[in-house]
Amino acid sequence: MRRRSTWMIIIGILLLLAAGGLVFRNMQESAEAGEASDSALTGLEEAMPSEDTWSIALPTLPEEGTEMTTVEVDGYTYIGRLEIPSLELSLPVMKDWDYNKLNISPCRYSGSYLSDDMVICAHNFASHFGAIHTLAIGAEVDFITTEGRVYRYSVSNIETLQPTMVSEMMGLDEDLLVDEEKGWELTLFTCTVDGRARHAVRCIRQ
Repeated sequence: MRRRSTWMIIIGILLLLAAGGLVFRNMQESAEAGEASDSALTGLEEAMPSEDTWSIALPTLPEEGTEMTTVEVDGYTYIGRLEIPSLELSLPVMKDWDYNKLNISPCRYSGSYLSDDMVICAHNFASHFGAIHTLAIGAEVDFITTEGRVYRYSVSNIETLQPTMVSEMMGLDEDLLVDEEKGWELTLFTCTVDGRARHAVRCIRQ
């Protein structure tokens, strides 16, 4: 009986050490991601117009054939920067996504700011989207294009979706068309802490 208790204690200690290692690794990855996005943001700021020349984007339909403007920084293509004042976040956003790019910055998952259906994803690092699920309804979210046009949004609602709910995340109806009744012009999403679901922050254009 005593030997069994000893083994249980040893196993418990090993599990605690493993958990501590995972926490430390997550903190390290978050710090590395923060440094990478800060570096990319610096390069993006150098290529963008100065802040005093930025202007609010009017809610008008883009001309046919209009595409998002981009800037290349260190071999990666960016469409602009995301500002969330209440979380003190200022992050560059890449034009498209893959898992390696997500280690550097948030990425456009689908849609466009031009068509009012953009979806942006990021890791749940503290330096990226780790706290977006704490945003208050009505919180300001700004997306600034590489041309210095400011698309201003406010948080409409926050929901939790399963990883398989791709069309729901993108705000699509059953026929894979944008569901205009929902009125979400911007969605930010990231994994929950356990990685089993996704926090989706829905925003409407101001």
